[in-house]
Amino acid sequence: MDYKICGHREVDLSISDDMHDVVQHHAANGLDFNSLSVLKRDQLLKRVAEVYNLKCLKPKIYKIPIQEQTLVTSVGVFDLCAQILSIVHNAKLIQEQHFALNYDIFSGKLRTPITHYGEVHNGDLFEPARAKYCGDDPYNIPCPLVLFYDKKVC
Repeated sequence: MDYKICGHREVDLSISDDMHDVVQHHAANGLDFNSLSVLKRDQLLKRVAEVYNLKCLKPKIYKIPIQEQTLVTSVGVFDLCAQILSIVHNAKLIQEQHFALNYDIFSGKLRTPITHYGEVHNGDLFEPARAKYCGDDPYNIPCPLVLFYDKKVC
């Protein structure tokens, strides 16, 4: 089942761990899985997406013309805000051990002076960008991203 779940773009990859945790929890509390009817994959994915409010993680598929409009390719476009929120709301990911050293995730400021390059927030342009877009407003949380693209599609 894990292979099937992780093989689909429309489901957040952490859902497999969440489902495992739920099954383990209920099995430990005496739930008899032999008496349950098991949903088919499409039904299960649809139900899980509804229950965990994951519909926004499904990509929109756009048809892009290539080679002088004679061929078309499909490109999945994901909602960036939904993707970031799925990470931020994942308690297994949002832990101190996963954060860059000496970085305050709420303010975007360094806890100690920069002594070397190695993280996004150590770059020369990070602090000016943080100051410009976030300032000292406690409701603005910087979210530095490193983006990649496949130039074969562009």
